Amino acid sequence: LNALPMGWSWAFWIVQRFHEERLDAAIKACQQPATATSVAAVLFPRASGDQHFFFALGETLAHLNFLVAQGTLQREVESGGNQALFHAS
Repeated sequence: LNALPMGWSWAFWIVQRFHEERLDAAIKACQQPATATSVAAVLFPRASGDQHFFFALGETLAHLNFLVAQGTLQREVESGGNQALFHAS
């Protein structure tokens, strides 16, 4: 980060902090088994309309999958395979 133009390291820090806050919120939302849709509603409470909620859901899935890969969350598919539930490990 030292080689970046002045102000860029600050911008990266802000983005990193924002994502850390979102990850923490996702973990809290998954203390009980939760769907990606229910977590998206927590992370993006102002997402209105189909298009906005679609993008919010995609961002939420990225966060949830990251946390699963990290071992912080577990993902289980309900019987029938129609819905995945995420919960804290």
